[in-house]
Amino acid sequence: MPVSHASVGIEADMTHPGMAPLFGNVRELGQGRYEGPIEFNMGGDWVVMVQVKAADGRRFERQFLLKDVQPN
Repeated sequence: MPVSHASVGIEADMTHPGMAPLFGNVRELGQGRYEGPIEFNMGGDWVVMVQVKAADGRRFERQFLLKDVQPN
């Protein structure tokens, strides 16, 4: 179900310690679709967390593992 007019944030962390997290600016494209680019500065495995706060106050998050990412 699409969620319109939400506040969405993304954070990417490498799977090994010692690296600072990356953050992406997310914008709504319309009809509950969002875009938020991340510029991966190092190749490897990354965990990406997407945090959403809907207009009605509900919150949820999803985590994704991206394996063997190539740096931008």
